[in-house]
Parts: sequence; C-alpha cells; structure tokens
Amino acid sequence: PGAAEALRALIDKDLQANAPPEALHNPNLYRTSRLYNRDVDNVLRAEMPLLRALYDLFCAKAHTRFLRLEGWLDVLDTYRMSGNHTGVSKREAKLIFAWSQMVVVDEVARRSRASSLDFLDFLEAFCRVADLVSPPPLEDLQDALAWELEMSEEEVAAVMAAHPYFTFYATLDSKPGIEHARRPSGELRAAPTRPLAFKLLAFLDYVKQAVHVTWETTNDHQLLFKMEAMTRLLAESKGG
Repeated sequence: PGAAEALRALIDKDLQANAPPEALHNPNLYRTSRLYNRDVDNVLRAEMPLLRALYDLFCAKAHTRFLRLEGWLDVLDTYRMSGNHTGVSKREAKLIFAWSQMVVVDEVARRSRASSLDFLDFLEAFCRVADLVSPPPLEDLQDALAWELEMSEEEVAAVMAAHPYFTFYATLDSKPGIEHARRPSGELRAAPTRPLAFKLLAFLDYVKQAVHVTWETTNDHQLLFKMEAMTRLLAESKGG
C-alpha cells in the first residue's frame, strides 16, 4: 500500500481505535442536539449583560483579547462554579474548554484565537457546565434541602421563594462533609434526560446570586456598573 493508505490505517486502526472517549467527542453533535434551540437562546439573552460582563472582566484581568484556559478556570473558581459541591472537576473544566472552541482555519496565524475562547465559545462552555452540574428539578431540590441539608419545613419554604439553587449549592460548598450525588445524566458524557434550558436557568440562579454576593450588590444595575468599572480599570492598567 502507498503512504496515504498506510497513514489512514494508522489513524483508523491504531490511533482512533485506542483513543480515549473524550478525544473522540464531536462538539457539533452537542451543539445541534442541545445548544442551538430557541429555549436556550431565550435564557442566554435574558442574562446576556451579566455573561458579557463576566467574559470582559476576566479578559481584562489577564490582559488578553480572548479568554485563555487560565482565565476560564479562574471564572469557575472565583464564582464557585467548580468543586465538590457542583461536581465539576478541573479535568472536566479543561475538557469543556477544549470542546467549546470553534475551529480556527489558520491556527498558526491566529494562535491566540485558536487557544482561547471568544465570547460565543464562552457561552457554549457556560452551557456545558450547566449541563454537567445538572441541577435537580425543583421538587427534588425541595427534598434535598430538607433531607441533605436538614432544613425545617419553614426554612425550605423561605429558600424556595428566593434563590433555591444558590442556597443549595452555597450551603454544600460551605459544608464539604455533606455528600450530594449528582444525577446520572449529569456525568460528562452521559445521555441527557432533560432540556438544557431548564438546567441553564437553574444554574444561573446559583451563579448570578454568587456574583452578587462576591460584589456585595443587591440589584443588577449596581452589579453591572461595578463589574464594568473594574473592567475599564484593569484595561487602563495594561495601557499604563
């Protein structure tokens, strides 16, 4: 056989046959089956100012045009999106980073873009994290608050009326001894059983409130003002 046939045999029979499942993941299949639909788009659009502010802030913090891997991990760590309480490991966060990158035609000429997330990539990565965390349905969450976190009926009712997912994950984060089993469909390569839009909406309940707590703000206008001001300050410090 010629060199082309030999190379094809090497790829098909040796490399691909022995590659780990993560290396064979098809990002476009996830996009078409989970990400690209009206419900997900509506959830993202509703929180677009916050998501854009997060992206711009961490790009400015690293003095980069696009979000690199270190910046992505920093976002997840700063606002407690990764860790035992959410079930998102650093390995999984890195895989999500890689899977969320769109193909760049010339990776040599556009090396910075090819090794980073642009804003649309960032949105996809955020959605993938929400899918992985797989927040429980409200009825299951209510039971978890009562049984896993040992809340009274009155406490559960108060939590459910405010930010139930924030309270649940923040409490898990503050009490590392509590074990919370992630839903089987929440494993990184498991087949999902619920629409992404629901998971994304629930995850945003947690993340948005976590950002508010970090910035000590009580409304979205105040939060965005402070985040955008810090972004400008960091950008100016680069110029200086």
